[in-house]
Formats: sequence, C-alpha cells, structure tokens
Amino acid sequence: MTHRCIDLLKSARKQREVYVGPWLPEPIITDRNPDELSEQYVQKETISTAYLLLLQQLSWTERVVFLLREVLQFDYDEIAEIVNKSNANCRQIFSRAKRSIHGVPANGGEMHEKAGAVVEQFIQALSIGNVNQLLDLLSTDVTLITDGGGKVRAALHPILGMDRIIRFFAGTLPKVPAGASLQMRNVNGQPGIIALDGNQVFCAISFHMQGERIKAIYMVVNPDKLMAVQKEIQGSSGLGYA
Repeated sequence: MTHRCIDLLKSARKQREVYVGPWLPEPIITDRNPDELSEQYVQKETISTAYLLLLQQLSWTERVVFLLREVLQFDYDEIAEIVNKSNANCRQIFSRAKRSIHGVPANGGEMHEKAGAVVEQFIQALSIGNVNQLLDLLSTDVTLITDGGGKVRAALHPILGMDRIIRFFAGTLPKVPAGASLQMRNVNGQPGIIALDGNQVFCAISFHMQGERIKAIYMVVNPDKLMAVQKEIQGSSGLGYA
C-alpha cells in the first residue's frame, strides 16, 4: 500500500508539470466528522492549503519520509525499509523536510476564531463590493492564486499586491451569476468560502492569514477539483450569505 502511494506521488508530480496555470490542492470541507483520524489531523494544521503547497516543494522522498513519520507515526526502521535508505539518513531527511515547511504557524482555537471573523468580513465586503473594507483585510504583500486547470477562465499566474487583487475582484464580481451565494465553511482545516450558483459549487476559496490580515488567497474554480466539495454541500447545509 505504501509503495502504491509512492507511485501516486510520482504520477501526480508528472501531471502537475503539464497542468495549465497554477496548481492548488483539491479543496475539501473539514467542518464535519471530528472523530475521524483525518479530521483530527486537520486540527494540527497539516492539510491547510498553505501547508500542502509547501509539501509540494519537497522531493517525493522527503514527502514520503515526512508523512510516514509525522502523520502515521512510523518508526525510522520501517521508513528506512520503505524508501530504501538508512535509519540515520531517514532521520536527516525528516529533519530537513520539517525545517522546509516550518513557515506555516500552528493555528490554535483563538487564531481560528480570528480567522473566521476575517473571512466573515471578507464575505461581507465581496457581497456589497466594499473596496475599502477589502483593503483593510489584506496584507500589503498579499498574493492571489487561482486554479482553473484550463477548464474554466482563471489567472495563469499569481496576482501580487493589494491593488492588483482589488482590480481582479472588481473585474470578476460583475461576471458572477446573479443570485450566487457564499457559504463560510472550513476548507482544508481553515475558515474559507464556498461559492454557489443555486446548488452548484463554482468556486472554493481558502486563505493563509498573517496575524489578522490575509496573506494569501487560494481560489479553486477547476470543476474537476470541486467534486468532493459539491458532494459535501449536497449532504449538508451551511451558513449562507446571499
């Protein structure tokens, strides 16, 4: 099973090499089933979009060693056998990988609540087109990444800075379907937004916070990556914002 996962990691990397535009992890809604192992791990901030993007920067060996040790709690002898490295080498690989992804801070209950409040304000600002309120929520060096996968229209490169991002939303909002709604949900372990046209999900937004400001915005509009979110939405009801 572990070797199958390694093969999938290699295959996924090859697919991303030919992917159209920026690649973002598939969004999942994580505000249900808190007793599941995967959900408990979400609470450790290890599937936030920012965290997953950092994981993608690791080599497949580093990623395998890190996940086997950090997530599944394998001992180093087991890991060494799987990746065909020595015990000491695996320890070094794990240490190096952990240093590489230290940039995403832990997000305890208080920070999670603050992030939720910021996302609520973001929804309100988008809903009424309040540019000044949006500016108040963004870090000066904020980044916006959109993932359309060549299936729908999306920016082919990251958008950097408050002014450019405001212009992006100013140009995008008029094209949003009339009657579209925004739901605040936990997306990849963090407060995020699901955008719907009726019952159809057309966008999932997650954030990376720096203090009480938004450092990065991640928008997934590739319909192939929204299928899991669509299924979850159909099976639950969220807090809607018209």
